[in-house]
Amino acid sequence: IDQFMGSTPYGFGITIDLAGRIWVADYNNRWLVRARPSPPQPTGLFQGPISFPMGLTMDPKGNLLVANGYGYNLQYMNLNTPIGRVSPVNGLMTNFYANPSEIPTPFGLAVDSSENLYASIYDWYQWNPNPFMNTVRKTSVYEPWKGYSTLASGFTMPAHMVFREGNLYVAEQSYGAGKGKVSKVTLAGSKTDYSTGLNQPWGLAFS
Repeated sequence: IDQFMGSTPYGFGITIDLAGRIWVADYNNRWLVRARPSPPQPTGLFQGPISFPMGLTMDPKGNLLVANGYGYNLQYMNLNTPIGRVSPVNGLMTNFYANPSEIPTPFGLAVDSSENLYASIYDWYQWNPNPFMNTVRKTSVYEPWKGYSTLASGFTMPAHMVFREGNLYVAEQSYGAGKGKVSKVTLAGSKTDYSTGLNQPWGLAFS
């Protein structure tokens, strides 16, 4: 995968689709890389209207969802469609219903068993006056036009998330060594510290 990611790759997000293929969001080169896990071999390079892809996740129907961080929106790709190298022309990478005021700089993505989509809103520079910065926002995977609501707020810089046993776990960055943490958020919106004293946590996974 590293050899296929181009110059100065910056792998921000990673997920595995229903066929067992690995997807990596290459932030610096503004594309997605797809590879087979065994033997490790790249099988696709996907460009399109992607600006700094950050988070990746799969929805229950096998679509790939992309947090297009500094494109200020979410995008999805139907993986059931035969694809090679995609571009805006063939329409396989599609904008998810959203606008910059609803989900500014989305970073992490997670989907629960009820087909709700969660996006962490990340503010690295801590200057944006948008009230949704440094929150986790929620919408329906298949009816996003009904709008977004804020599930939880009070984060420093929320990065990647994992949905596990009815709760969200959020990697929460902060300026300064030892100030990062992992937060646990219930689906009722209650936020508590799960693990503290970290430096700059980006990703999460459960065995």
